[in-house]
Amino acid sequence: AGTLERRLESETATAGGRRVVQAQNVVVASELADVSVARSLREVADSTRAAVESLRELRANGGLAALYRERLAGSISRSTSLFGALPEISPESLSEPGVLVEAGLWSAIPKGWEQLQSAPRYRMGRSVLVRGKVATKPADPDFMALAEHGADRTTWRAELVGIVGERPDMFLVNVAEAGGGVRPCEVPKSEVLRLNQPHIFARNDRGFLLLEDGLRADYGSPLMKAKLCEVALALDPVVRDLDFTAEDAGEAVQLRAIEVIRSCLDIITFQQGLDRARQCSSCDDVAKMACYGQGHCHTVSSTMAAFLYPFCRVLGIDLKYRGGYSWGGVNLGEAADEDVEVADKPERHQWLEVTLRPSMRSYVVDLWVADAVGAEALRWPMEEAYQHRIYPNGSFNIGQTVCREVSTDVQLPSL
Repeated sequence: AGTLERRLESETATAGGRRVVQAQNVVVASELADVSVARSLREVADSTRAAVESLRELRANGGLAALYRERLAGSISRSTSLFGALPEISPESLSEPGVLVEAGLWSAIPKGWEQLQSAPRYRMGRSVLVRGKVATKPADPDFMALAEHGADRTTWRAELVGIVGERPDMFLVNVAEAGGGVRPCEVPKSEVLRLNQPHIFARNDRGFLLLEDGLRADYGSPLMKAKLCEVALALDPVVRDLDFTAEDAGEAVQLRAIEVIRSCLDIITFQQGLDRARQCSSCDDVAKMACYGQGHCHTVSSTMAAFLYPFCRVLGIDLKYRGGYSWGGVNLGEAADEDVEVADKPERHQWLEVTLRPSMRSYVVDLWVADAVGAEALRWPMEEAYQHRIYPNGSFNIGQTVCREVSTDVQLPSL
């Protein structure tokens, strides 16, 4: 049997000159019989944590923005060694929050995170999206309710009830009915999962995440690593308060975390007028977009998606990339024209939808609207957004797929 050595430590310095002690977790000696391997692992861990400390200092003193500007200008002389030594944060590498603690990016693991992993996604009372023949005019009091002369659309006015008898492949869903009340409907489980499971984004043959408008995310690029580590550092004081066992199941903190991620992205919409100095349509790199970009709804949504995506598992967020119809102006609460009728096509708008676990309440994260009305559009209750401003068509237009169901996802009674 191997023996446990004491934790490896070494003294080093950050880019700002501050002396720090870097530590590595417990090592099993028999598994590292080759001393050179042990030394190599220690050096990698030390350099990574030293790079994180340097980034922390630069973020605090305002020096990080200068390194981003240098990168965007085509020079990498000052940032190469630092950005290259930072840990990669991706959906694959960030399987659990301890990874961020080990890297020195977070100081604590959210309370109740382990229990969250077995929490159900589909339980009685959850609001879900389903397809049905519904009223399609936002000005109609029965908008999105089942109607005799309705059209086939995606409605949010549906609530899970249970499983149909001995048929685990069929869910019973109460859908709002025109004139009041609800109608129990049998909906294939596969259809409920298609419209409500978190999304997996497509990749190209180089492993880059593929988004709208040809945008891509390379989680291994130095600039992307730096920007995501910046986001992780900004999230640290927030996640210290994240408790999935709290009375609100952590919702308030989860929503605050989304706002923090948005605040780290220096990207605006064209609603503020064209800024020719910013990265625009000619740029396909979301890392550059996040440093000084500008775009339409699909550009800002894609950029936000790329930066939220790696943190979804550790923050308890189910992320979906939505597209669909919009009406009225960009201002929340603006009345719809009586003649407006929502349709699956043309697709006029794109945004993000998040479902927070374990509460399973859903919110819209709309950077385009937020640019006009403020942060409330980053925590927009799904029911309000889909009633008054936007309609989700349920399409998968950027090659995304849905996550596979796990054994703990469904917790519904058989009826």
